[in-house]
Amino acid sequence: MNGSKTAGWFDEPTETDNIRWFRRSRVEALVYGCPAKAQVEQKSLAMQFGSLGHSLLRDYMAHLQANVVGSDMDYLLEEARKCTDDPRLQPAMLSLMRRVGRRIYLPEGRVVGIELDLGHEVMAGIGLQGELDRLDNGQRPDELEIHDYKFGYGSMGRVEARQSFQARAYSYLVLANYPDCFRVWFVYHFLRIDDPLAKDGYLQVRFDYTRDDFDDLEGHMTGALMKAVEIEDSGTFDYVPGWPQCVDCPVVSVCPKAEPYAGDDKVTLASQAVALSEKLSAMKKALKAHVEANGPIFLPGGGAWLVSTSKKATFGFSKKATEDAEEVEEETE
Repeated sequence: MNGSKTAGWFDEPTETDNIRWFRRSRVEALVYGCPAKAQVEQKSLAMQFGSLGHSLLRDYMAHLQANVVGSDMDYLLEEARKCTDDPRLQPAMLSLMRRVGRRIYLPEGRVVGIELDLGHEVMAGIGLQGELDRLDNGQRPDELEIHDYKFGYGSMGRVEARQSFQARAYSYLVLANYPDCFRVWFVYHFLRIDDPLAKDGYLQVRFDYTRDDFDDLEGHMTGALMKAVEIEDSGTFDYVPGWPQCVDCPVVSVCPKAEPYAGDDKVTLASQAVALSEKLSAMKKALKAHVEANGPIFLPGGGAWLVSTSKKATFGFSKKATEDAEEVEEETE
């Protein structure tokens, strides 16, 4: 186990009115994240694209509020054209906004706040803070809607999204700050052209928490904050880079901790296994098509690839099959 200094990770805790405040992003990095990822994530292209996207949306929504309009595609595209000079980012951002811009709008008369900063003292002297991209009034008087925009990374399914620390933390903060609210809807907007789940670059995932979930959410926040305080005060974060967290990490290519795992390690082997599995699947499909069209393939050492006729039609390999057998019993893999 190696120790990694936490200094410089996201926003450091602040103290006001004898309350030590922790930002949601910092708690998540300390308690649920990888320290190596936290150190390099802000330098990654995906994170730069995300920061650029959020900056663009912040200015766009401010424009919509100031002009009391729901959307303004001409303004959005013009801002996307001049949002950066970086040739790696600007064309992608402009292309994305052309596809998803009309899905980004402000519902008339329902917006509570843009980039709304909320905080709550979770336990004595320790508070949690978070900045919501957008908070709207819901369809009913006792409902509120959190809208969060994601750039750069892949999307999540509903179950995974609902269990994310961000969704729990922000839902908790809204319920804590708005006592008349019974139900909080959380809406993730995934904006990414190359996400296979995002049609035309856009995917919406929606779920809710209610006042009945408040105690569970508070328990979750209490546990996370206690661990964050422990890590913060010790000044170190212990971790073991490698399997499985490095496999799908979006910043592994620029991560200094992943470098020792460049040979025959679990990370490399996992990537190779995925590629081989896909290749094997394609070969099996081709083999099945050939057998269905031309009959069994008998091997010199015995056995055959075939479509069984003794039970329901099943493709597989049978050790008992022989060329002169009229019927075979299948032993599928």
